[in-house]
Amino acid sequence: MSLILGIDTGGTFTDSVLLDSITRNVYSKSKVLTTKEDLTLCIDRCLALLPQDALPGIHMICLSTTLATNAVLEGYNGRVGLLIMGRMPDKKLPASLCRHIDGLLDIKGRVIKDINEAQVRQAALDFSGQVDAVAVSGFAGVRNPNHELRVKNIVHDTLGMSVVCAHELSTSLGFYDRTVTAIINAGLIYKIEGLILAVRQILFSRGITAPVMVVKGDGSLIRDEIAMSRPIETILSGPAASIVGGLYLSGANDALLLDMGGTTTDIAFASNGKVKLDLKGATLGGWRTMVHAAEIATFGIGGDSYITPKENNRLSVGPRRVRPLCTAGSLSADLSREIQNYSTFEESDLSIEAHTVFYELLRKPSQNSINAEQRKLIRLLEQGPKSVASLAVALDTENLRINLEEMVKREIVLPISLTPTDILHAQGKLILWDVDAARAGALIYAKKFGIGMEILLEYACEAVVEKICLSCIESALQFTDVPLHERSDALDFLAHKELFSDMNDLLQTGFSLNKPVIAIGAPVASWLPDVCKKLGTKLQIPEHAEVANAIGAAVGEVRVLFQALIRPDKKMQRFTVYFSHGAHGFEDLETAQDWALTSLHEDATKRIREWGGAKPKFIKSVEPKFINNWDGNPLYVETMISVEAIAKPSSIQSSR
Repeated sequence: MSLILGIDTGGTFTDSVLLDSITRNVYSKSKVLTTKEDLTLCIDRCLALLPQDALPGIHMICLSTTLATNAVLEGYNGRVGLLIMGRMPDKKLPASLCRHIDGLLDIKGRVIKDINEAQVRQAALDFSGQVDAVAVSGFAGVRNPNHELRVKNIVHDTLGMSVVCAHELSTSLGFYDRTVTAIINAGLIYKIEGLILAVRQILFSRGITAPVMVVKGDGSLIRDEIAMSRPIETILSGPAASIVGGLYLSGANDALLLDMGGTTTDIAFASNGKVKLDLKGATLGGWRTMVHAAEIATFGIGGDSYITPKENNRLSVGPRRVRPLCTAGSLSADLSREIQNYSTFEESDLSIEAHTVFYELLRKPSQNSINAEQRKLIRLLEQGPKSVASLAVALDTENLRINLEEMVKREIVLPISLTPTDILHAQGKLILWDVDAARAGALIYAKKFGIGMEILLEYACEAVVEKICLSCIESALQFTDVPLHERSDALDFLAHKELFSDMNDLLQTGFSLNKPVIAIGAPVASWLPDVCKKLGTKLQIPEHAEVANAIGAAVGEVRVLFQALIRPDKKMQRFTVYFSHGAHGFEDLETAQDWALTSLHEDATKRIREWGGAKPKFIKSVEPKFINNWDGNPLYVETMISVEAIAKPSSIQSSR
């Protein structure tokens, strides 16, 4: 049997799937908790749960990962030195060090000032020991990449480290966004490289020597070697894989695809079996990149979302992620006993934050990177998870919350508290971990509210369902291009007026979705039936929905897109083609178009082979643009030429 191994490392769970490459049926699957401190541990555990006698039949591995996404969102990408040519952007850049160097092009890529090689070499030496990688970006570098490439060669020869050129990642002109993209890509190299090398080692130890492919943010695949040099391509890899998996499992053409995990809920809209790409570029952590990714709306609601009390016996869910009490209690008997002990206290002696929020140690940082109080905290947490109440008694400091929050941001400690997963355990709808710890946490909330626990659990369920409903409505507004201010006004109105129930005797309101919902992810069977009932739409939860992300990775294709722009040059009385190799002039438009199509076809053919595809199909387009002249006649402005190549991974082709 010829098998494809799909692996998805999510924020809460890591999934693996063995897929028959001929029938495309699921042969086996597994799911384990993600070890965020070391992703290789959970991947190895996932593989251990698969039939070991089937592993020799694996001929390809497809990996989707949240590593790049989380690194950008949390600001943990590596130290990057930026060498920039042309004008300096007046906005902030995500680089650790920045040097402005000689080298200036005009908007058409013509050299105004050449680079100074001695200056470049000295700038590189200034970066030595202070950065992990270098990014090079020049104004109009996509029109003439020569300056960027020469600087790259000098820096690499001088420092021997990874160097990224902005024009290699995007052919769009936007200088600032292209520079940001290059910096982020450079900073992610060592992270993705470390993960892929570790995964290779795990696979090799189990006798698996098949090639590894990685899921990109648009859901397509690239060889792992390419992912290591272009890690920014893997941003939104996990959500993109889930969409591909959801479409594959459901066979849906027009639907809202909803993937609910432990940390987030990702929603996309499929029309005619496809999800739109965000051609403006994915935005993460406040940075706009030029990476084409699937148009996905992400919301901070999942099985691990922190449930916090609000006024009038109301509850808020997310967006903060914590470890559920039930999960932590199953790993620590002391934590389970402590939370159950707190639940016996009288209401007047209880504080929800102090008695239901615990912290566990993820990793020990270097001693010189933390203060004295944080060192004491770590010594306490080395004994096991501790509640805020017990930590406060042990340390007697006013800075406890500040120190804990800083260590959470640095991924030194992880908070533990009441979550939707705990609510399901307390109700008896899910029995995977410590039910007693979950019920104890819910009982403390109920006591503080002065209500019975069953009523508290109903309130919590209503809060979770309402949050998912609001997320579906917001995504629908987003996908139908409702202006941002109108979208915000509508959602504010919904949130304040509680439009999911009768407002008063005179007015009843509601919303309905005109498309069915395809729901995937481990928690959806518990929450989505009520959500879709409130939204008046049909729900489909396909078989294997709980591992759809890994299936999406396994069934992906290799895709590459090359584009060129043709513009008239009135001064030279010719047409200029601008593309990744520079600019070329032609006497007439037809010749320019033919040359551009041929060149892009050659580039796409070469690239798709490099990225791991075989026997590609090509989609070509020629899109001229006109504007109305002063006399009302159309005036030719430019032509966009596109060639997209689509192929199955070469290892699949060779196995048939």
